[in-house]
Amino acid sequence: GEGGGEGGGEADLDADPRHLDFVLSPSPTPASTLLTKELPAHADAAEVSPAALSFVQGLSSHLAAAGGAALLIDYGSDAPPSDSLRGIRGHRFVHPLHAPGEADLSVDVDFRAVRAAATATDAALVCPPLVEQRHFLAAMGLEARVNALLRAAPSDEVRQALFDGAT
Repeated sequence: GEGGGEGGGEADLDADPRHLDFVLSPSPTPASTLLTKELPAHADAAEVSPAALSFVQGLSSHLAAAGGAALLIDYGSDAPPSDSLRGIRGHRFVHPLHAPGEADLSVDVDFRAVRAAATATDAALVCPPLVEQRHFLAAMGLEARVNALLRAAPSDEVRQALFDGAT
């Protein structure tokens, strides 16, 4: 839910079943009171995912006990997202409450909070900074792979499609 903002509450579903929308609670809720303590003072709204943080804590405990590594890939940034909740239906963005149960829901990840949850579980865990997708793909050898595919492509149309997909 959203924390902060006017009323300091969290977003709830509107009571009108013919048109679903989000509204702000008139006062802080127990969840927003608990979860907004970690938000920057200047934030007037933020999305918080207790389930994601719980998952990272469990994963971190497992890694601390058994060893290993984890690679987390998703859309997000190093700050609490605000207004990133979106519905996806038929490969198009739709309102998150459009056709409930028929649209996929997606939000951005606060990777700073993910790293904080991991290191709070075990301070010895190494959590590198966020890497943008293009830098990650370059480090994984995307250019060499695309060049090999381009050389082996059977036509100019296939080469153009490969080039378009890689840029």
